[in-house]
Amino acid sequence: MLMLAESDCGEARKALINANQRDTRHAEGASCRGSAGVSPKKMIEKSSNIAQKAAAEAKAASEAQNIAGQQAARQVKAQLAEKAAQAAKAAEAVLSGKEAVVEQLREEVKEARSVVQEETSSLQQAQTNVNAAIQAARQSQDQVRKI
Repeated sequence: MLMLAESDCGEARKALINANQRDTRHAEGASCRGSAGVSPKKMIEKSSNIAQKAAAEAKAASEAQNIAGQQAARQVKAQLAEKAAQAAKAAEAVLSGKEAVVEQLREEVKEARSVVQEETSSLQQAQTNVNAAIQAARQSQDQVRKI
């Protein structure tokens, strides 16, 4: 006798039943979409295990991504710090060079002021000599007229 019965997974299937049997279970070898002999509880457990593994893998991937991001950030920071240190050394070298130029210019200004001072003094002496010569010439002219 052939009878329709509902399987454990909810599927309707044909089951051969002897006249003396009143068993409504599915026939031997039948399967719920390829899962022979697997109960729905086991399928749920298997699905749950797969989901748990997927969640664990996703969490591990997220943590790995965070770690990789932190490592990349540290590497970038280290590179930027190295570039900043190199720039600071270059700036110090430029500053040192400019300080040397300023010191040299100060010395040159000091020497120029000394030269100006000497020339001013010499000019004043020359002016005094010219004034004395003019006075001597006038006196000489005065004496020549008196004669």
